[in-house]
Amino acid sequence: MHRSPILLTALMAALVSIGTACDGAGPFAGEATPSDPAGLPGPAGPALAGTAEGKVLGHVKSVDPSKGTLTLAGDVRLQLTLFTEIDKSGDFDTLAEVRAALEAGTPVLCDVDGFLEGGLLIVLKIRFVKDGSCDSCGSGSGGSSGGSGGSDGSGGGSSGRSTAVIDGHVQNVDLADKSVTLVGGLKVRIHSGTEFQSDEHCGCQNLDDVKKKLDAGFTVNADVRGAIENEGATAIRIRFEIVGGGKEDDDGGEEDDEPEKVKSLILAVDLSARIVTLDNGKKLKIASDAVIEVDGHFRTLAEVKAAVDAGIKVWIEADVKLNLEGLLEVTRCRFEKDDEDPGDDDGEELIAGIVIKVDLLARTCRTSDGKLIRIASDSIIDLSGDVFTLADVALHLTLGIRVRVEAKGTPSASGLLASKVKFWTD
Repeated sequence: MHRSPILLTALMAALVSIGTACDGAGPFAGEATPSDPAGLPGPAGPALAGTAEGKVLGHVKSVDPSKGTLTLAGDVRLQLTLFTEIDKSGDFDTLAEVRAALEAGTPVLCDVDGFLEGGLLIVLKIRFVKDGSCDSCGSGSGGSSGGSGGSDGSGGGSSGRSTAVIDGHVQNVDLADKSVTLVGGLKVRIHSGTEFQSDEHCGCQNLDDVKKKLDAGFTVNADVRGAIENEGATAIRIRFEIVGGGKEDDDGGEEDDEPEKVKSLILAVDLSARIVTLDNGKKLKIASDAVIEVDGHFRTLAEVKAAVDAGIKVWIEADVKLNLEGLLEVTRCRFEKDDEDPGDDDGEELIAGIVIKVDLLARTCRTSDGKLIRIASDSIIDLSGDVFTLADVALHLTLGIRVRVEAKGTPSASGLLASKVKFWTD
C-alpha cells in the first residue's frame, strides 16, 4: 500500500494552491465547494519519511457537504478534497445525497482509501452504500439499525466502531501507554489479545524491541489491522518491518537470496544448544534472534521441548540458511501441534468457500455452495486472516467486498459447528 511521498507532497501542495472556486466537476458537483481547502493539513515533514495510508470501513454518523467532511462510527474524521474520487458503483454519488439519506433515517456505510494527516483521514477514494442494500448479505448484514437524522446529517446506523487496515512508519513508541504513534498522528494501542508479528530484519518480539530499533536509527514500518476511533486505533494484529532492512551485497545492493523452506516433525530438542532434531535426522539451529511466529501453538523453544518430551507431535515450519558451522540456522519459524494427535479434532470436517450471506442474530454464515457455518464466538476466528469479527464479514459483504472462509468443526443438522474459522478478502 506504499505510495510515493513525493506524489503525496505534490498532491497536498496542489491543494493549498486551490481557491474556493470550482467548475462543478469532481466529488462536490452540485454542492458548495469546501470553503477552506487551504486549511487542509500539509504533508509530513522531511524528518519522517513516508506517510500512513489505509482503508477504513464504517457507518457514516454525520456529513457536512459544504466543508467536505464526514464523521464515521467511532468518531473517525474524514476530509474529502477536490481530488477525492467518489466511486459511482455505490448508492450515492455526492455528499448531499448521503446527508439526505441519513436525515431520512437510512444507515449508510462507506469504504475509504486515504492517508493520515494531522488526525484526519484525507480521502483519496470513497464508496457509499445503503446498509442492507446487498441482496446476498442476509439478515443483520450491517449489524446496525437506522436512527433519526438530525439537521447536520447525523443519525445513521448504531454501530459504534469502524475497522481499519493502516500501513505507515512508526514515529514513536510509548512503553507505559503500550502504544505506537504512526506518521500522520495515529496512535495505535497494543493489548494482551493483539497478535504481534515482525519480519526477520526487525526481529521484534515486543514494543521494547521496536523502541530500541527506532533509537538505533532504523526506520520501522507498522501494518495495523483493528478498530479505529477518533483518539486512535486498537490493534487486533500488528506487524513491524524494517524499511530497507536487508543486508547489502558486494555491489552495494540489497541481497535477494531466498532462505530455504523446511517443514518437518520434531524428534528431539536440545534446549541448551538450541538445536532441534527432525524426524528425517536433520538438525536445525534456532538462532537466539530467530523470529518465532506468535500465531503458532508454541511461542518458545522451551514450550516445544516440553511438548515433545510429553509425547506430543510438533511440526516446525522454518526459513533456514547454512551458517559458518555447517548447520541449518533458523531465521524464522512457526511451531504447530500435529492435527493427527489422538483426541485432537477427531471427526471434524473442513469447509472452504465464498461467503454469500451472514446472519448476525443466529451467528451463521453461508457459502456459495450452500454450506452453513455456525460461529459461536469471534474468539475462534483466526487472526492471521483479513477479517476478525462476524459483524465485519457482514460489513464487507454489504460493501460488495468478496470474503472467503475456511472453517473446521463438527457437522450437525444445523450446520458446521466451527471450532476454528478464518476469513480473508481477495
